[in-house]
Amino acid sequence: MVTSSFSQPLSTSSMSTSAILPQQAQPVISFRRSFSSLAFPVRQPRIDTSQPFEFGNILFSGPCNQKCPFCIGHQLIKTPNNLRKESLENLDDFIAVMKESESSKIILTGTRTDPQLYKYEEKLLNRLRTDLPNVHISLHTNGLLAAAKMRIFRMYDSCTISVNSFRPETYLKLHGVKQMPDLRHIINQAPNVPIKLSCVLTEDNMNQVDEYLENAKVLGIKRIALRHLYGDSRRLPINAFQHKKPIKFHQSNPVYDFDGLQVTHWIFDKTSGRSLNLFSDGTLSAEYLLTKAPNQLLV
Repeated sequence: MVTSSFSQPLSTSSMSTSAILPQQAQPVISFRRSFSSLAFPVRQPRIDTSQPFEFGNILFSGPCNQKCPFCIGHQLIKTPNNLRKESLENLDDFIAVMKESESSKIILTGTRTDPQLYKYEEKLLNRLRTDLPNVHISLHTNGLLAAAKMRIFRMYDSCTISVNSFRPETYLKLHGVKQMPDLRHIINQAPNVPIKLSCVLTEDNMNQVDEYLENAKVLGIKRIALRHLYGDSRRLPINAFQHKKPIKFHQSNPVYDFDGLQVTHWIFDKTSGRSLNLFSDGTLSAEYLLTKAPNQLLV
């Protein structure tokens, strides 16, 4: 349990699974706002809340509806399936840290699954809206369930959809399934939700970047992240960037403009910034890279 410098107790509503502080526990007294280590089997580092996090991730784990060969989950120590768990482990403390740090964005995503497979997605969104009314809530999804769950999809402030190719044969190779999200339908049915595309670059789709950008423009997409594989030190050249200069940098990554379409060249191991990550086992980590979280350093 996080020991807070707040004078009031943390929330104990129905989405919470946090343990109650023992009577002898004393609040942290500090001129810098901070939280103590959490009471879990894995020793967790002190979380500094003196500055806002770029965003807070709520991470889901469990069976997925895609089979991406490069899924980040393959590089992580497996955490418990929480797709049918109504009360997420340590959610109270995650919310408390978000409040204490005055962070303004939450992303629902996954380590080895898609967040829209979570059975209690709507209830979780309602809880977050109640406890963090001014926080931007975003979804990072493969998009396969967005049309079927459109009413819930419209509850988000923004969404990133992972689409690694618009070519069916390449999509099958990179996602492990034939079904592709109907992006045009999603965009038309949820005009209130700005959609960004995320594309992992591999040798299979590197020669499709120009085509990918043109397809996105036709759909009306305004933002794209082209991502290198995490842990892959190779830097395959991107022809589309060869004669362009960045218009800005986002967390140390260059952003290019293609006639109103902003494309970020995202390299994980060079990314700066801070994020708060809530794993499905309840681990709360302030490490931006998921592989550096306390529950991932057991070996």
